[in-house]
Amino acid sequence: MHQHGFRSSGASRQLRFGPRQDVRLCVYLDDGLGQDDALALLDSWNSQAQVYDLYLKPVSFDHMSRAGFTHDQILQQVSQIPLGPSCDRVLYFVNRNLGDFAYGVVSTAIGIPEILGEVDDPTLTHGFVVARRATVNQLVMTPSGVTEHELFHLLGCPKHFNMPDCYARIHNLKLAERQLAARGFFADNGEQPFYPTFASGSMGMLLSRAQVNSYSDSVGMTATAAATGAGVVTANWPR
Repeated sequence: MHQHGFRSSGASRQLRFGPRQDVRLCVYLDDGLGQDDALALLDSWNSQAQVYDLYLKPVSFDHMSRAGFTHDQILQQVSQIPLGPSCDRVLYFVNRNLGDFAYGVVSTAIGIPEILGEVDDPTLTHGFVVARRATVNQLVMTPSGVTEHELFHLLGCPKHFNMPDCYARIHNLKLAERQLAARGFFADNGEQPFYPTFASGSMGMLLSRAQVNSYSDSVGMTATAAATGAGVVTANWPR
């Protein structure tokens, strides 16, 4: 089993995932991080991309200074970014600071989870990853491993250890995008093709960027996911 709860197995071969599709990713970079840092971490998806014929296509790299300290503050900042006309997902790479280092030391000593990556529960479209090592926890939970884990969530998998469900969701999202494109759904709405997502971990799909942005506003996204909820990677994650 993958150290973060995801793996590829023979079960995935029972589904036909269809032709290659790309997920368009808008990347945001904290102070001190560059495009090359992000690309190196996004490479963690390469081995999985071949399994699902689902590839990442970064369409933009923008700077955004980190405004908060806690994981919920960081995710709230990221979640407030609306999906733009070319974005299917938003991923923020966060740098380390002295406060993080101090927290890491304390959390290790007293057993408090250190959250190294997270994705929003309502839409599974916005997330962040701590991109630099600064604590003992990251010797096990590497930035590359956390990136791969969060990408699974962003691509449709709300649960950490239910791989059959994950395979089915990725299959269904790919199929939905192809069917919608063939019907002219995106063209009729004046929108570029969009890799759909699931609303609040359900099987109900959000089929356009406008739906995602409207849904996010309607639920008042607060990014207060519990450590056992979808999209959270903590340093004491079971292996």
